[in-house]
Amino acid sequence: MAPFVLAGCVATPPPVDDDAIRREVAAYADTIALDLRRDGPRAWLRHFERTPAFFMASGGRMEFPTYDSADVLVEDLAKRIRSMELKWSDVRVDPLTPSLAVLAASFREVVTDTAGAAMEFRGYFTAVAERSRAGWRLRDAHWSLATGAE
Repeated sequence: MAPFVLAGCVATPPPVDDDAIRREVAAYADTIALDLRRDGPRAWLRHFERTPAFFMASGGRMEFPTYDSADVLVEDLAKRIRSMELKWSDVRVDPLTPSLAVLAASFREVVTDTAGAAMEFRGYFTAVAERSRAGWRLRDAHWSLATGAE
């Protein structure tokens, strides 16, 4: 009889406040863009989840299989990039649980190298955002560049 009594005492999880999560994650996306403008590519590292689960893919390839691989590549980029400006549009947030949400958005990014040459990239970004003690962070991410004429 004890298992049935214990099973009845299990607390049900609180309901997910989808609207609040949408606002929080959309605001978090804005924070990513602000941090990149202010601090350049190193800012990405503050937004990647520092766990074994983190990865980032792009263009059909695993760009960062781990946080540590992201750290190495971003540090290399930071030596060659003077500034970054990221603008999101059509931001979508799909709350999954109180601590997980899918973030998706079109992006336009202008990257200026240390010689002053600017390159513009447009594409689409998707990520799983996870709420941690430090706030929302990107657990997994994927970006693809737009192809063809616009």
